[in-house]
Amino acid sequence: MADPESRYFALSLESLRAIGGWAADCAERALPVYETHADPDSRPRAAIEGIREFAAGGRRVARLRTLASGAHAAAREVGDPAATAAARAAGVAAASAYTHPLADVHQTKHIVGAAAYAALALELESAGDPSAADGEVRWAIEHAPSEAREVLLQMPARQAGKSRLDTLLYELDAGIRARSFPQESEPVPAIEDPSSQRFYHGARADLSPGDLIEVGRISNYGKRNTTTYVYLTATLDAATWGAELALGEGPGRIYTVEPTGPIMDDPNLTDTKFPGNPTKSYRSREPLRVTGEVTDWQGHSPEVLQAMKDAIKGLGPIDD
Repeated sequence: MADPESRYFALSLESLRAIGGWAADCAERALPVYETHADPDSRPRAAIEGIREFAAGGRRVARLRTLASGAHAAAREVGDPAATAAARAAGVAAASAYTHPLADVHQTKHIVGAAAYAALALELESAGDPSAADGEVRWAIEHAPSEAREVLLQMPARQAGKSRLDTLLYELDAGIRARSFPQESEPVPAIEDPSSQRFYHGARADLSPGDLIEVGRISNYGKRNTTTYVYLTATLDAATWGAELALGEGPGRIYTVEPTGPIMDDPNLTDTKFPGNPTKSYRSREPLRVTGEVTDWQGHSPEVLQAMKDAIKGLGPIDD
């Protein structure tokens, strides 16, 4: 029998503060839904303010539990489904400070629950339009702190379930697990001389030094359209995703490449979808020349890889 202690992991107050601040942001986006239906009742707002105090460095005091309970009581009493979900978002956000460092799937709700209830509230308030929740899920994933992913990866992944809430919890859990959070570094300036930086390209093709990767081939991704750009990155992590997500037979490969012409930010992974260019991802209409191969790279776990595939399913490239 496994040692019960092995199911516990280290979880710092600073990680809980980062998660709590993000949970408060998510819950606050749905708070107007509750206040439209129950304007004099300040319990959900008080719960959000309480977790913000903790996130800003305050002590984790019993009052947070009281505030969370108050928001959940408000949810039971309001009588409107959308307002109920909004109040529950506030309650779960306040309770996130008490997430247990336990490798148990039920604990994941402490991490993603506020965002899921907020998304559900906005969907219900929009006459059941799922696009309202889908947009909120995307916002929450894009703004989730790295600490949320680190903690989720210590816990079992959620399954889709049958209810709409279960689906939203699953999408948030899978999306955050699949995200890459680069280490903090100096901002990357516009590259005027591409030869001054090392670049990688992830694929399944069998290539040799001197080979050219050119436009006009069938894409290894999505609907397999004819490519009008070739893609490269200055981070090994982004190249790893490229190698793992490429379609086709054969193992994933990561090559070192050098551009033969101008390169530009890849809009699929920069300002159009994410702030800045955190993955240092670029594209070019000119060929890339293979200079070597990276053979000691480490792939993601099957669970994380599947979560990424689920998260990007149906997404198309921008101006490919």
